[in-house]
Amino acid sequence: RGQDYEYDFKEMKQKNLGSEKHRDIRPPRAMKQPPAPILPAGNVIVVKVPKDAGNVIEIKDPSAGADGKIKVAVPEGAKEGAQMAVPLPGKDEDVKAVMEKQKSGWPGGAKA
Repeated sequence: RGQDYEYDFKEMKQKNLGSEKHRDIRPPRAMKQPPAPILPAGNVIVVKVPKDAGNVIEIKDPSAGADGKIKVAVPEGAKEGAQMAVPLPGKDEDVKAVMEKQKSGWPGGAKA
C-alpha cells in the first residue's frame, strides 16, 4: 500500500521506513521455522519474473542510486510472475563476490 518496511526476523520486529514506527510481528499460524536458513545472510530483493524474460533480466540496484542496474540470471524454466530472491551486493562488495556466495551458499530451487 505504498509503504516500505524493514523486517528483523531475529527480533521479530517490523519497521515502517517512512514513519520510523516499530511493531512486533509473528509467523502465520501453523508455520514453523525451517531447520536452517533458506537464504544466506546479506542483502536480498525479491522480484517477479517478467514476461518473455529469457536467460537474463536487468533490475534496478537499490543501493546504486537512480542509474544503478544489475543483470540477474533467470533460472531455466522460471515462469512469468514467479518470485525470485536476488542477492544484492552490500556496501563495498563486488558483484562477482555475491555471485560466488550465491553459488556456494544457496540451495538450488529452494522455495522462499
